[in-house]
Amino acid sequence: LLPEASGRRNRARPDVIDDLRRFLTERFGPGAQALLAIVQQGRGSDLIPLALVGGVVHDKNFGAREAQVRLEFQLPGATIPPTAWHNLAAAAATHLRMVAEQAEAHGWRSRAETLLADLGAPELAWLSDELPAGFTQRLAAAGVALQAWDAAPQDNALAEAAANATDRAAAHRQAGEERITRLRMAARLIRRTSASLAWGDQLASAAATYQRDGAWLDWARLVVSRSESEPGLAALYRSLTARFDAGRDEDNRRFAPLGATAAQPLAAPLLGVEQVLDEVLGRLATQGPVLLLVLDGMSWPSWVEISGALAGYGWTAYRRADGTFDRHAVAVLPTVTEVSRTSLLCGVLRSGSGESEKRAFTAHPALRHGGGGGGEPVLWHKAQLRAGGLDRVPADLLADIGNPQQRVVGVVLNNIDERLKDVAQPPEGWGLAELDPLRWILDAARRAGRPVVFTADHGHVLERDGEQITGGQGGERWRAAERQPGDGEIVVHGPRVVTAQGANIPVILPWREKLRYTSRHNGYHGGITPQELFVPLAVLAADDAVLPGWEPIAVAPPTWWHHQPAAHAADAEPAVGAPRRSRPAPAEPTLFDLDALSVPGGGATAAPGTAPASAGGDWAAQVTVALAAHRSPRVRLSDEQVTRLLRILAAHDGQAIVESRLADLAELPAARIGRYLSQLQELVNIDSYGVLSVLGGEVRFDRALLDRQLGRP
Repeated sequence: LLPEASGRRNRARPDVIDDLRRFLTERFGPGAQALLAIVQQGRGSDLIPLALVGGVVHDKNFGAREAQVRLEFQLPGATIPPTAWHNLAAAAATHLRMVAEQAEAHGWRSRAETLLADLGAPELAWLSDELPAGFTQRLAAAGVALQAWDAAPQDNALAEAAANATDRAAAHRQAGEERITRLRMAARLIRRTSASLAWGDQLASAAATYQRDGAWLDWARLVVSRSESEPGLAALYRSLTARFDAGRDEDNRRFAPLGATAAQPLAAPLLGVEQVLDEVLGRLATQGPVLLLVLDGMSWPSWVEISGALAGYGWTAYRRADGTFDRHAVAVLPTVTEVSRTSLLCGVLRSGSGESEKRAFTAHPALRHGGGGGGEPVLWHKAQLRAGGLDRVPADLLADIGNPQQRVVGVVLNNIDERLKDVAQPPEGWGLAELDPLRWILDAARRAGRPVVFTADHGHVLERDGEQITGGQGGERWRAAERQPGDGEIVVHGPRVVTAQGANIPVILPWREKLRYTSRHNGYHGGITPQELFVPLAVLAADDAVLPGWEPIAVAPPTWWHHQPAAHAADAEPAVGAPRRSRPAPAEPTLFDLDALSVPGGGATAAPGTAPASAGGDWAAQVTVALAAHRSPRVRLSDEQVTRLLRILAAHDGQAIVESRLADLAELPAARIGRYLSQLQELVNIDSYGVLSVLGGEVRFDRALLDRQLGRP
């Protein structure tokens, strides 16, 4: 790269040059031959750009012969094989990613694009992970592949082509997380198809459907509905958004009568937010200190996104080992803060304000007496976590969380609800950075060994070309029943309908997402869509010892969430749309059965060497049996977990699969997948052969090698 390099090289004797070429080639690979040819022509300043271009035009699958000839003319007297260009291009890409001065790196990439255009092959920029135009070309190619698949969603070859095109776009240096996530969400919508949500005939079955399928569908369609500058992709996203929004309108119309039954007293497995203090927080407090985190306005689609961020931060969801913590929480109607949050934090149906919530929370009998002594319950609101316009964590709050004598601490975070009202900053997603000071609070809870109850008061819908209609007395998405309900509305009344005027007064709530009665904001709540009505409720901990008698669980996505390779797909997962495995619930669910004990490693463990019930001709189940002789006490995975992991790994035989994706497919907690894989490696890597390898967050599996090690045909 130094200006004087070519002069020094060209002044050297031919035998020195030959020795130098031989030495560099033996030490660093065939790319040295191309490097010396570039320097010989005095093109050292173009070394990186020419290396990138050479790798593109000599691509083994899509190389351009005319461009290759033009490149040869620029380096006369040198015959450089394609392998040399491939090797030098890889070295140049590595160097670019190590360069501290990004302006210099950007200049090299731009120069490479100019050189590629001079060679008459600008359309091949997509073959390089480095050229800026290549990312745009890869996005366009992914759009074409997705559109073709969308026209024939049952075609496995088109599905594979779309998955490959998306992965190639994701591999580009310029691939931003937002745009790649949108690509993957579009693929998920196509994979799912616009089939109706199966609500069933009870509110409880509708809640289960929404948690298992609808919330993930809503997350995907919201992401896809955001803008895109690549024309082909933008057209695809508009088409998908229109189709799935129309389908969801029909789903919501069918859901509205079920949603209206939330105005009546709820029976298990449903749990009104007004019951959370008694049925969840108070009972946990009998076992030790506990932290309640209320994320005001957090919908189920927000929760599935947030739960992924929490898993990456080392927090795992838990349930009782007997499976009795499968409860679905339901907001009070109308789904507004002054009603639903106040009812949640007071433990009774009522409307109120932050001050009334603090008084009632502190005085709640289940929280005061359930802990067997200690300080009285304390509730922190977001206003107490703010200094001027900045979020902060007061030392007093951290001290409360760290004090083992302070059994119950509650914190209300308004980040989501506040962003809904801020028209200038529409939400783009929810991670830990957007929920500050959540990380500080979780760190304090981790140090104190406190489990955390995550919940919300209600959910929300986002503004997406909404329609404002005359409301009268009421709020953003509810109104008094002063006139008959119109199109997209339903009248609701019952004891769980609470307004400032009292309880059991009829109100009118919209079931259409795009109806509102007030001026435009980023989002709204008050209505009776599943996003607003159903409330996330989860118990999380950073360590097993915090929750004796509980087991870790996964926040598992639906079967259509991840692409399945065509090979061995039958071994990996049920067909798209098939119900996931679930534990049978007791006839009369109780939230805590104190006699239940957890099994180390999670789940009920079959005796080593015993085939799971589904063994039959199942390769994974048969291999699990064969592996029994190789088990050691360090392998605490259950046979059922081993079989599940082997099925999925076999479906991706030889292909890399990201650890978090494997955790999703196996329905295992993402925060624990590393330790599960370590145990599986000890089990299947017989005699230290690399059947299962984990590197850089990616997992690779060699099914044939495992069969040979086990002596299987």
